Amino acid sequence: MDEQNSGIGMLRDIVGVVREKKEESREFVRIVREKKEELRDFVEFTRELTGLSWKNTNLEDVSICLMFTRKLE
Repeated sequence: MDEQNSGIGMLRDIVGVVREKKEESREFVRIVREKKEELRDFVEFTRELTGLSWKNTNLEDVSICLMFTRKLE
């Protein structure tokens, strides 16, 4: 019976760890979404500031925004 109890205890520990990691993953996704929104706002601000009109935001757009920002500093 002790072997069964220890096995059940191990399973409970595993489930606890999985739940914890799942919560950490949710937090990570929330942070990534938040940063993505901040980046969109930054790109939009830079577009307006520079008078550029891009149809889509992509890595090239972001790099242009970053170069422009560095020049402002």
